[in-house]
Amino acid sequence: MRNVPALREEMARSSDQTQCKEVKKLRPAMEVLHAFSSVFYAERNISNDPEKDENMSQERIDVKKVADITIATCKEMKLNDDLVIQEWGDQLLQLLDDISCRKLLVSFERVLFMSSSALRALITLNKKAKETKAMLFLCGIDDNIMEAFRITRLNDVFQIKKNEDEGIRAFTVVSDK
Repeated sequence: MRNVPALREEMARSSDQTQCKEVKKLRPAMEVLHAFSSVFYAERNISNDPEKDENMSQERIDVKKVADITIATCKEMKLNDDLVIQEWGDQLLQLLDDISCRKLLVSFERVLFMSSSALRALITLNKKAKETKAMLFLCGIDDNIMEAFRITRLNDVFQIKKNEDEGIRAFTVVSDK
């Protein structure tokens, strides 16, 4: 969908009367949309240009500590937007930058859909975990997503536990060995 200024320009430049008439029919709707979007962005103190707006970046994970285990729970229900996945992956990688994070449990209890880009982000996270000698477990993976892990054989790459409690217990068992 084109923005209002671009459509206005098109109207001004258009030499084709038919096309100009069609664009003119849309003018009232375009003006309402423009007014609404201006109010929407102004109320939230953000711009409508994501590249200029620093407020668009959000925390994509909830982080808590249980003893020496860092638990990162994904806040998103769907990991299918490239920007969201990038932010989510970066936030997980930043956890491993902290020397105190040597046991990381990533919980997907809220996630219902995950794209292949999210799987790539997990592979990158796994690589960094190995480089930093951190243990990485995943938990709470939906059955449909788990099927994707099986098809791609990522279930052989990652330590996957049914839920958060099992993940915490698994770290304890591994630490005792």
